Amino acid sequence: MTLQRFPDLAEPVVTGPAGTVFRAFERTTEAVALPHRLLLDRQPDGAPMLQVALVRGSGSPTATGGRLSVGLTVDTDFAAVAGDSRLIAPHVEHAVLRVTGPEGFAVTTVAGPETAGRAYLDAELGPAAAVLAKRLTEGGRSAIEATLRMLVRAVATRHPVAYEFDSRVLAERLGSADFSVERLAEIVEAVASTVTGDREATDPAERRRALALRLLDRLAEPAPTVEPLYRLRPLAAGTERIDLAEPGAVFVDVVVDLDTVAAEAAIAAAGPDRLVRRVDLPTLPTGRIPLSLRANLVFPIPGLVTLIADVRVPPKPPLRPQPASVSAELARPDGTASVVLSLAPGEAISGEARLRALIDIGDGVEEITGPWRPVTSDTVLLGPDAFPLPLTVIRLSSGLTSQATVDVVTAKGARLAALDARTPTAAVAVPASPPKLVVRPSGSGHPIEIPVEPRARVDLDPATLPGFGAHQAKLDFAGAAAPVTVRWRAEGTPESVARQVTLGPKPTRAVIRWVATSPFEPGILWRTNGPWSEPVAPQDGLVIAIPGDPEPVVVEVDGVELRSDPGTPGRWSYEPVGPTVELARDGSPQLSIVEAEGMGFLQLTARLDLPEGTRARLLSELRRHVDATEVRAVPVAVQAIGLQVREAEAWTTIADGRGSGVPPWTSALSASLRADRLSALKAAVEGTRGKARLHARFTLPSAHVVDTTTDLADLLGSA
Repeated sequence: MTLQRFPDLAEPVVTGPAGTVFRAFERTTEAVALPHRLLLDRQPDGAPMLQVALVRGSGSPTATGGRLSVGLTVDTDFAAVAGDSRLIAPHVEHAVLRVTGPEGFAVTTVAGPETAGRAYLDAELGPAAAVLAKRLTEGGRSAIEATLRMLVRAVATRHPVAYEFDSRVLAERLGSADFSVERLAEIVEAVASTVTGDREATDPAERRRALALRLLDRLAEPAPTVEPLYRLRPLAAGTERIDLAEPGAVFVDVVVDLDTVAAEAAIAAAGPDRLVRRVDLPTLPTGRIPLSLRANLVFPIPGLVTLIADVRVPPKPPLRPQPASVSAELARPDGTASVVLSLAPGEAISGEARLRALIDIGDGVEEITGPWRPVTSDTVLLGPDAFPLPLTVIRLSSGLTSQATVDVVTAKGARLAALDARTPTAAVAVPASPPKLVVRPSGSGHPIEIPVEPRARVDLDPATLPGFGAHQAKLDFAGAAAPVTVRWRAEGTPESVARQVTLGPKPTRAVIRWVATSPFEPGILWRTNGPWSEPVAPQDGLVIAIPGDPEPVVVEVDGVELRSDPGTPGRWSYEPVGPTVELARDGSPQLSIVEAEGMGFLQLTARLDLPEGTRARLLSELRRHVDATEVRAVPVAVQAIGLQVREAEAWTTIADGRGSGVPPWTSALSASLRADRLSALKAAVEGTRGKARLHARFTLPSAHVVDTTTDLADLLGSA
């Protein structure tokens, strides 16, 4: 298990009522923000996801019961906890949700990582239904309380001590009751059979807590409670050795409560009809059972045209020799429907349900089906595990929507949806060729492209985007004896704040650091005696060669010149050789042309850097000649990546962009095509050279501007 990007409990950054932030393990420029409260989730129209269904009937004219449906979302106040590090989300592996209400109502449910996207509960209320409905409609009060316990992966504090334990002795001391981390920490050192190292060198309380957390990860499992309690697994006789000097992964409890003030404000803004509905059931069993269908999904889902729920029940002879089934379209914005299922009188429901979707995931609208899930009640709740594809919930903070919009773009470059202040949340379907998010700043700066991975949730805020926070670079000067003064400044800042450093004859290297307060302008500009360079994008191990360095070793492999990095042995760099067409996972080019009535529409994703497979082959071949550990492109600033067609005696640009700002410098291009341009592109696709080409203009770290083109026919012929 890799520990990188887990919160390092030894390095807290922020601790307070707005949340807790830890430095990410072995990632000096990143930090992990833990959520600090629960909020009522919102429907796409802004209404709170809270509803009480009053059910009257069930065999007695006076019997009244009901169901509670509530959606909750964890919240992190990025604006309050953001510092000089990029914030990343915690890794949640287990969760327990408890919801309580009037008349002693209480429900506890155990869930998994999907609670990071939304914690949803649908439960019988019994006599509490009428009381809860009254409070919601008359007082606008929340009338419920909720607590969510999440187990988050972290890295324990380190101490120069090692322990050995007999697991059976530890089990006897703890007994069979559930226990807390604090209880285990009280006894843990007393039952150790062997202790080595320097116990006096660390704080005793911190050392015992770290040891308790390490033992929990090996010997215990979380109890199904919102209180942070654990219980021992069945243990075999044996010795456990734990070296606290070595980094180790542990679970830490993050317990958050519903913000009742925010919940009551959301309830007050909603009408009673959105919070309470009434259902009348027949008093005699007829076999016609009303079903309430609901998709427990975050809406909207970009590309989704129609969502259908299917329910089926197998035959039950002799009362019902034929199977029963029913289907319904789930109406938006909340994804619900009501249908009637015909069974035998008095027959209990025992069947299956699934979701079907008509959705565009990049190749036009198609129908896909999800797996069947068991159904045993008249309330059918179908969650993300019933959807045909993995769903990743995207949530934009208000801090981001005030600065940018976000496009959801398919792997082939088609724009599915736009997220902004009016639509800050969506659930993105993730097929085999996943889509990407293109974050476009409203003001100055570069767009940022983020691949969408199958995970429960992605929070987008300026502080969570690549490029935000602290960065560093190494200035490398190994030229003549005469010194050189280098001036530098962060991108987006005026010349008046520029700083300088003098290099040579000694020292010849210097490390400079800066903080990017905008992820859209994360780079650095520098100069000696000439003009300012183009922005140099930050990256791990960034080295900026100052003119005057000795000539590096140059090796040519497959027509690509690779230069040794004087500052990092084993690292070899190349200048991007020209734009190419991005390839999907199956190796096909990300290019589509739709033709209709002599006109056409083009979508193409271009990239400046070499494909990953080509870089791997370069490294393999280079190792036959020299000692090499890494091959990568030099950092460049891209001014344009575009598609051009030949018209008369000149090349005309029909689509262009500035690229993603970071390697591999991809750009999603699209254009409407009149007949002559459509013909030229079709000819290029079929292999005719001189009809269409990709063009790129970029600036090297030396401030040299490069213009380069690649014939489209050559690129598609090699794809």
